[in-house]
Amino acid sequence: MRESTRDLICRLEVSPVRGPTGASVHLLTRASGEPEILALADTVGEVVLVDPRGTFRTEQAQPDIAGVAVMKRGQSTMLALAEPEGVTLITEQDGRRLVDRLGCHEGRSTSVALFGADGEPCWIVSGDERGNLLRWEIPGRTAPIRRRIHRKSVSRLVATRLADGRESFLTASDDREVLIHTVTGGEPLARFSAHAGWIEQMVPLTQSATLWGIAVVDRVGLTIWEAGTGLAAGRLSGKSTADIAANWHPATGTLVAFTTPDAVALWSQLGVRFIRQPIRNTIKATAISVDPRGRTSILGAAGDVILRAEVGGEFGETGVRFPSPILRWHPWCRSGGALVVLEDGSLWNTAW
Repeated sequence: MRESTRDLICRLEVSPVRGPTGASVHLLTRASGEPEILALADTVGEVVLVDPRGTFRTEQAQPDIAGVAVMKRGQSTMLALAEPEGVTLITEQDGRRLVDRLGCHEGRSTSVALFGADGEPCWIVSGDERGNLLRWEIPGRTAPIRRRIHRKSVSRLVATRLADGRESFLTASDDREVLIHTVTGGEPLARFSAHAGWIEQMVPLTQSATLWGIAVVDRVGLTIWEAGTGLAAGRLSGKSTADIAANWHPATGTLVAFTTPDAVALWSQLGVRFIRQPIRNTIKATAISVDPRGRTSILGAAGDVILRAEVGGEFGETGVRFPSPILRWHPWCRSGGALVVLEDGSLWNTAW
């Protein structure tokens, strides 16, 4: 087992408290699945872009950013922000910085995503609090394509890719529905609506970077939906106390960690296994690590420490401890490493 490490990256002006789902965070990955850039916004409009090496830069935006997305396109870096008055697109190339402000929302913008590989059209997609979905083709300053897709606010928007290679995304709403869309399409491809109460978390489940399912957490538990059939592949009851974590590995298939006050449940297509919560500290964030041999570990953030448990075992300390309680983390890769955000607003790079 390699030695655990931690390195301070920077400190934000205000701790980025955004609720349990981290709507103000976006991790950009390469086609190989390895991370490239993570964008994170705090509550006063400070945005940090950081890579796994710890290199970072900051942008200043409006307070109360509801969503953030980042994309590399050739030599350009594009950053889209869902701000209260609309979407702002910041493009940096060859030392030049261009800012476009895109309005036309009915009410506040609530979410945003960027699409477009090199050589393909570039699109911005954003949801608003009236249930509308807006699409802009970039470059261009034309009016967006608008469609009412939900009866209530679009609370979450997550980019993914279909098995046939098309860029797509998921939306969740306060109307308790989750939809699958293509970037250039009209009507949703699929609709999932058997949820109890507001949708608190939504994570796409991918295999070889293509969507096969969706993990959705509502007020009564976790549901795993099959994207192709619309059927529920599994359900777990209980109130989640942390962000759910998902991982796919050739040796294990899809794994989903669902944390309750009593245990961390590890769901797979073969069944569910449970790991008891540590006695002293309740786990507030989880990650799944799979080594090259397919051996699975669960990492848990509890207070100011990171804990580890093998499946079937109990949680023990990894030796990684921080000067302030862990607010949330964002795993960099499947094998072990994360950007850790503390309650004091500091960002740390860690590996285990």
